[in-house]
Amino acid sequence: MEGARLVAELLESPLRPREAVILTARYRDPRFFPLIDALKAKGAPLHFVSETVMTYISDLDAAPGLAVRADRPPPAAVPPNLSLIHISEPTRPY
Repeated sequence: MEGARLVAELLESPLRPREAVILTARYRDPRFFPLIDALKAKGAPLHFVSETVMTYISDLDAAPGLAVRADRPPPAAVPPNLSLIHISEPTRPY
């Protein structure tokens, strides 16, 4: 995930950040200090990269300067009594 807001939300969730890629210029930006400190506290390795590298790895047109690889959340459990009939024909009485 990319960007300060999404990374902040990740850090407040139970998901674990695996590693972070940070634009070198952001390391000196006080707005990023809390995120960098929180990533360090969660044990995520930090990789500081140039703008060229950040642009290459980013999925966005304008790389935000911070990207984090994290665990995916587990898939939602399907209730054991759920039937595909209930999904395809919800008005049919059973």
